[in-house]
Formats: sequence, C-alpha cells, structure tokens
Amino acid sequence: MLRATLTPSIEIRLQIGQRLGVVFADPTQLHQIVMNLCTNAIHAIYGQGQGVLELVLESCELDHTASAQFVNLLPGNYLCLTVRDNGHGMDEGTLEKIFDPFFSTKGQTEGTGLGLSVIHGIITKLGGAITVVSKPGQGTQFDVYLPCREEGTTRNDQIEQGQLPHFANKRILLIDDDENLLFSIDLLLRQLGYSVISANNPLRALELFTNNPNNFDLVITDQAMPEMNGMELASRFAQIRPDIPIILCTGYDPTAGYGMAANGEIADYITELAIKPLERQELVAVLTKVFNRVS
Repeated sequence: MLRATLTPSIEIRLQIGQRLGVVFADPTQLHQIVMNLCTNAIHAIYGQGQGVLELVLESCELDHTASAQFVNLLPGNYLCLTVRDNGHGMDEGTLEKIFDPFFSTKGQTEGTGLGLSVIHGIITKLGGAITVVSKPGQGTQFDVYLPCREEGTTRNDQIEQGQLPHFANKRILLIDDDENLLFSIDLLLRQLGYSVISANNPLRALELFTNNPNNFDLVITDQAMPEMNGMELASRFAQIRPDIPIILCTGYDPTAGYGMAANGEIADYITELAIKPLERQELVAVLTKVFNRVS
C-alpha cells in the first residue's frame, strides 16, 4: 500500500527476523500502528531529497533491568518493531508532546494530531510500550515493543510468581486525570494481580467511594487535577472512612508542600507519598510498604 503511493525518491527497506514469536492483538489495530508510524515518517521525508524508510521486526528479550526502564513492561520476550526515517527529525520540545492528544507538527489539513496518541493507547493496552528517538536533521526512530505469548501459556502465566506480593488480590481505586498514565498504571496493577477501578475525574472517584467505601482496600490518587486536587480528595475519603490507606502521587518535590499538613508534616490521612513517574519496581515497593504497614 505504501509503495503504491510513494515517489521514486523514497525507498522502503524491510528487515524481518526469522522464527519470530506470536503476539495476541487485533490485526486492525496492528495495521493502524504500522500505517500511522510509516505515514508520519513519509511526511518527515518529503522535501529531504532521497528518502529512506526502514522497517525492522525482530524478537528481543528484556531482563529485569531493561524492562524497568518502561512504565508497564514485565521481563520477558517481546517483538520489537522499528520504524526509522532519514527525515527532518524533531527537537526536544516536540518530542515531549509527541504522544499528547491533538498535538501535531503537520498543517491543519494534514492531520488531527490524534494518531500517535491513539496508537500509544493501543500499544499500552496490549501490554507493550513505544519509544522515540529523534534529533533535528537526523531523522526519527520509533520502537514498538509487544509481548510474545509462549506456546501453551497466557500473559499472566509469564509473570514470575515470586514477583507478586502476597496481598496482590487487594482492591484499588486509582485516580488520575491523565488518560495515558491512568491506563498504564491500571494495566500494571492488573498485571501484578490487583483488582482495579479507575477514574479520570476526582468527582467521579468521590462518587464511587461514597457509594461503597468498603469496596476498596487502597486509594492511589494524583495530586494535580482539575476541580479537586489529590490532597482535597484524600481528605474527603478520610472523612468517609478514616482507616482507608491513601497513596498520593505527585510530579513535584514533596518538600514543596504537596502531601503536607500546615505544620509541615505529612498529612495524617496520607499513608505514603509517591513521586511520578512511577516505574514498576517503584510501584511494587510503595505498595508493599503500605500494605505491610496496614496489615
């Protein structure tokens, strides 16, 4: 499809590995991922003279150290799809926003800015991850990691039992207004064996908790949210059920006052502070600390 629409000045190079593993995914969604990344690459190449679009598909194994670099990846076998171009590249400011909804480097008639945001959500939902490396004038490379399914196993079977906390069946209320972060942490918690109810709005979370406060063993809430911040929300939870453990997540230094009471101490209704972004090992550590304290 791509070759039929390209000018002779753009070359497509394919490198497909041998004996690759199997992933479980909707073929339509995989098509959407490949076409979106390739279309973006082609837009970046036009006007650069001779262009090269490379697609590489290979298997890789991520150990504990490698998987810890990602928010929601477990150690194991993955398929890695690389889409690389020699186009105009992107600066750091653009890279920081590349997966944000409605952000686009194209003209108003060339795209909605939803493409990368959508495929980021698809990949995350599949238990994978996507990374990007780019510099102005030096092209761009996207790497997509999708978990392989070993013969006769399920994704849950691939989680090392020794990694699962003994309290992994706890019920968690998760709140964050950032849809991507909410989805990623929700998925990670479920992979660890927890039961999760997520809310992207503090008022909705308050409604869920008020209707059935004993339905949760833990609350994890972001601090910076519209309508009601995490501290205010945690205070409301504590008024309804004083014994509920609450983890307050913030991207700011706790010494700036987030999570603190007026006297400078951690507010008594905040069980633990967590600094974003939360990687897998950090999340496991803070959950272990909290549940050991309240058990």
